[in-house]
Amino acid sequence: MKNLKRFLSVLCLSVLALNATLMAQNDTLVSNDTVIIEETKYGILNINTVPKKADVYVDTVYMGQTPLTIKEMAAGEHIITLEKVDYFSKTKTALIVEGWELTVNESLNSIIEFMNNHFDQGVVCYQEGNYDKALEHFHEAIVHGHVESHTYIADCYHYGNGVEQIYEEAVKWYQKGAELGSAVSQRNLGYCYAEGCGVEHSHEKAVEWYQKAADQNDADAQYAMANYYYNGIVVAQDYALAAKYYALAAESEHVEAQYYLGLCYQNGYGVKKNDKKALSLFMNAAEMGYPDAQNTIGMFYLDAENEKDNFVKAVEWFSKASEQGNKESQYQLGNCYFAGVGVDTNYVTAINYYLMAAEQQHDDAQYKLGKCYYEGKGVETSYVNAVKWFTEAAQHSNNDAQYLLGSCYYKGQGVEKSYEEAVNWFRQSAEGGNAQAQNSLGFCYENGQGVEVDVDKAFAWYSKSAESGDAIGQCNVAQYYYRGAGVSRDYVKAVEWFSKSAEQGNVDAQFALATCYEFGVGVEQNYVIAANLYRMAADQGDAESQCVLGNCYQNGQGIQQSYELAAVWFRKAAEQGHAKAQCLLGYCYQVGQGVDKNLEEAIEWYKKAARQDDAHALGRLRELGVW
Repeated sequence: MKNLKRFLSVLCLSVLALNATLMAQNDTLVSNDTVIIEETKYGILNINTVPKKADVYVDTVYMGQTPLTIKEMAAGEHIITLEKVDYFSKTKTALIVEGWELTVNESLNSIIEFMNNHFDQGVVCYQEGNYDKALEHFHEAIVHGHVESHTYIADCYHYGNGVEQIYEEAVKWYQKGAELGSAVSQRNLGYCYAEGCGVEHSHEKAVEWYQKAADQNDADAQYAMANYYYNGIVVAQDYALAAKYYALAAESEHVEAQYYLGLCYQNGYGVKKNDKKALSLFMNAAEMGYPDAQNTIGMFYLDAENEKDNFVKAVEWFSKASEQGNKESQYQLGNCYFAGVGVDTNYVTAINYYLMAAEQQHDDAQYKLGKCYYEGKGVETSYVNAVKWFTEAAQHSNNDAQYLLGSCYYKGQGVEKSYEEAVNWFRQSAEGGNAQAQNSLGFCYENGQGVEVDVDKAFAWYSKSAESGDAIGQCNVAQYYYRGAGVSRDYVKAVEWFSKSAEQGNVDAQFALATCYEFGVGVEQNYVIAANLYRMAADQGDAESQCVLGNCYQNGQGIQQSYELAAVWFRKAAEQGHAKAQCLLGYCYQVGQGVDKNLEEAIEWYKKAARQDDAHALGRLRELGVW
């Protein structure tokens, strides 16, 4: 009410002043010789602003900063302009009345608040998918110098949100934002250069902009710089600097940086090796949902002590990573279900996980899936499907798949038989270090299958296989030394390689080595060792070894004589169709040695041996007047 009364009073005075002015214009006294100068009339002008210290201009003349009082302000109308950095300027008209005091109170609007408000609204619209409205807000904010709005406009062009996708236009906006100091724009510009997206590819330029953003503590840029130093791209490889930048990014909860910093501690790259620290970082990243870290934790539990609880935990972490599409975890889950590790064995579920990983080009999963079809585990046997997946894996340089694919071509399983194609895949696998393929390639050279016969190359590949630890390859090398084929005969070396192979359970090597001990070839004669080796081979079902072991029992050579056990081993070999064993078993029945005498049974076994042209059996039958 008080302000209203004051306003009315000022209004009345203004009207009186106006009337007086009009009367003065009509009645001005001017003589030809005299000029009358009227006395200037003043009022008081107070100016206050929020915030304070705004510059005050009256009729374009600078008068000072608020709060400001002008005690002698000429009566009349004046233009007042208020200005302050980062605030919108404001202009008002003030009417000063003689003898009166006028107070002007103004609030200045913040430019920063204005553009931030537009930016915030733009972000909300962007997140809601209202890109047109978002762009309006961002452009309005940019008019007043908002930096980060450049980044969002660039993103719109980069992803085609609300505008046509134009990478070159995105780069222009990133460039503007980057030059104004936006760390996000600097980082995104670095990415564009790194990927050649909208600009010519240049790792040098990428590093330049990533570094600027990293210096502003942008975690993604720090992570990018770490990767450059880790891999030695453009910059000299420096694990210490890589670890430094990974650590900086990790402090900002950058999950990938935590994982790779863990790898640095695990391997001692740029930092002192610390498995405990590495595990802690892996666990942090895993709990934040990073699939590679979850897989790593799964592997940690899988490789831990053989306790069921650890295997169960491994499956839990593999499952979490698998749900996010991590192909390594999908492959590991396939292995767990296939072998019953941490879960019940389930070939069907194993195949499902192998398939998930295989479709993401995981070559080991493709190989395992091929083996499932090849062996009929969890699915119906299908050599065609086996070849399909072996081929996929083989084309990814999986040596095991290359070997089995070669085997399929060699045997004509699921594909037309082709020794040439078999040799092709055996060679690729062999050159990749697969010992079985090296042996198979040697066999092809030895027998001229898919290649011309070349004993030297055969021995060379057998040797590579043997040195790689393949039992069959070791046995083949031993045979070459034993026979002196393609190499100087050397019984001692033959025994050496037979021994290596026999220790791995190779039946042929066990039998051959037993023969060497029996006859003292390349080694001191020892019937006991010979009999023991024959038993090893016999226990694996080798008919020849079973027959010879029967002879050892029959003659008490290297072992306590036992006709009963002799008959047992003759029978085992005879039932496998071994002609000599059939004849010897027939003799046991004829004379009642180790078994009850039974002429009819003897004749039956003699006949079986005779049908295989066994001369001794034929002779026995003639003696009995049967044949």
